[in-house]
Amino acid sequence: MNNPATQNITILHDTREWSTDLDGEIGEIRVDGTRLNDIHDLARKVEGVAQSIKTLVLCLGAIVMICLICNVGMATWIAFNHDYITETIDEQREKIMSISHSNGLKGGKLRSLGWIWDTEANDWQQIGNTSLSPSK
Repeated sequence: MNNPATQNITILHDTREWSTDLDGEIGEIRVDGTRLNDIHDLARKVEGVAQSIKTLVLCLGAIVMICLICNVGMATWIAFNHDYITETIDEQREKIMSISHSNGLKGGKLRSLGWIWDTEANDWQQIGNTSLSPSK
């Protein structure tokens, strides 16, 4: 900061204005007991917070737009591929029913041969001796 020999302050009060020349550097100015620099610092902080809020609102708006675009895109894809999705689900349902039926038949055959499903061991367990007697 340059240090001129004299500095000038102009004050406007109601309808009157006057100027004062001061020797040396002005260290601090108070208006109604409050440092003028404090008011300036507060104004800068408020300006920074306002800028942060604007940025957050823009980011939130961008996030909302991205979510809307993604949801509309997925809904459109589902609408255009509804027949394919339904067909695939029906095919998988038929496969599951076929496997279930096959498993039921094989499970019945294993039970007739003396095997049972042990849910604790998660495996088939043989019950008793159901093997054929060897011929003599």
